[in-house]
Amino acid sequence: MDIKDPKILYEKFQPPAGLEFVRYLFKIRAQEVDILDFKLKAGLPRKKNEPYAPVEHMLPNDREIIAKGISAFSNSAGGVLVWGVDCSSSGGTDIDAVTNLIPLKNPKQFYGDIQTALHELTKPAIKVDCHIVFVDPDQMDQKLQEGYIVMFVPPIDSARFPVISKVDNQCYVRVGGSSIKPAPDDLVRMERQRASGQLKDYSLAYRGPLRHMLEYHRHDADLAAYAKVVTEGEWPQKIKSMDCAIRYIENSFGRSNPALIPAWTWMKVLYGNNCQSKEGDVYIDKAVALCRELNLTHDPDMEFGNILSLQAESLAARGLAQEAIAALSEAVAVMEKFPEKYKPETIDDWVYDPLASAKADLTDPKKWVAESQQRRAEDGRTSFSFPIPTDFMITRNKEQNESD
Repeated sequence: MDIKDPKILYEKFQPPAGLEFVRYLFKIRAQEVDILDFKLKAGLPRKKNEPYAPVEHMLPNDREIIAKGISAFSNSAGGVLVWGVDCSSSGGTDIDAVTNLIPLKNPKQFYGDIQTALHELTKPAIKVDCHIVFVDPDQMDQKLQEGYIVMFVPPIDSARFPVISKVDNQCYVRVGGSSIKPAPDDLVRMERQRASGQLKDYSLAYRGPLRHMLEYHRHDADLAAYAKVVTEGEWPQKIKSMDCAIRYIENSFGRSNPALIPAWTWMKVLYGNNCQSKEGDVYIDKAVALCRELNLTHDPDMEFGNILSLQAESLAARGLAQEAIAALSEAVAVMEKFPEKYKPETIDDWVYDPLASAKADLTDPKKWVAESQQRRAEDGRTSFSFPIPTDFMITRNKEQNESD
């Protein structure tokens, strides 16, 4: 699993695909990491060889685990706590991995206990998102229901640091797959980092593909520096900086890191608007391929519909009519599934509606393919026939006005 942002990870557990994702973690024998922790519900004392039997209501051990988890995740980069998943060592190894799924009986009972107790578990109290992933969503009898409880703990700002567990009056941080007590000097260092802005969320300054790229590594100042040049630099620097950002992601986080998808998408946008569309073809093809490889095609935050529309235009410009029409048809289907992500956007006196534009192109696909090829052939022509982030448009309009 190669997800670095806890909020994006939490979205994976949302319906309708939440149960499938839980089972996927079991299938790949996922391990606990800095943003993910698995827990089993506490049960009554049992004798040796007796089966594990969790109780429905919250026990003191559950309170201790929740308080410790909230403290550790909130003092770090945030994280997700999943109840009902057994993560332990097996097969003669010392590596903890998901070995069994043991959903909670009557999960609404424990869910309600969590909501009631949250305000008294940590100091300060932290707002935690929480939901149930039902094994059988159609089961109406609460006593027969089974499910997993998923909790999302956000990172806290410097003004509220550190967060302390009120159960044992201890402070925790997340290191790898463990929640540990930091040394006093580590606490001082972390507090200074937060106060100085070293843990600033750089993704908030952007929108569109650049924001998606930074969200995976939101506190990475070096990656944010590349993004700044892309929006504020001249055209040669924009492309060079984005290329450096791609290499930085590959070297630091791996060649299948999800942040590469929006990074490659931006390269297609940059090349497409610099009258070198052929140079951007390879990037958008890579973005679509990695989206499919990581099963992110229906992730609303990835805006796969926009990525597909870019590839469709690229395929049409290359004269690959059948492939282009198929990509555009899929883009329309994705946009219709997540309409809130593809609302018409007003930029000054220009309105762009990605769904309406894609549907219009499909009404006469032969004409659309021919026009795309013509635009590719006309060197020096700029086309805005795909969604462009507002910060990009502001930079582009400013450059055009200065040249006029």
